[in-house]
Amino acid sequence: GSSNGDEIEQWILELEKKINQRNFHKLFKAIGRIGKGGFASVHLAERLRDGKHIAVKAFSKETQFKS
Repeated sequence: GSSNGDEIEQWILELEKKINQRNFHKLFKAIGRIGKGGFASVHLAERLRDGKHIAVKAFSKETQFKS
């Protein structure tokens, strides 16, 4: 079988295809902000392939990297 490290690497590669802010605008159309909290804001977006409306949570880089 494969080692645990290989399995983790495979998960990372698959998730990078799905969770990638650079590709966001190729897959979704942002409609507007629907909420905001201390660490993130929530936006309404339309998935371009089928027109379905979804909520997207966007985390602030500033709060993510503070120690």
